[in-house]
Amino acid sequence: MDKFTTRSLTIEVLEDITAHSVYIVRVNGKEQPMGYNMFRFLKENAKEEN
Repeated sequence: MDKFTTRSLTIEVLEDITAHSVYIVRVNGKEQPMGYNMFRFLKENAKEEN
């Protein structure tokens, strides 16, 4: 889906659960849920997008 890199994190979106405003993401190789607001903050501050 979507993948981007911040200063120290590589974040890859695995699933978008829109009804709950949550994404299932892989952060530096570890799969975990991430809230919509945190995701937007990190994506807006990403140094590069792939």
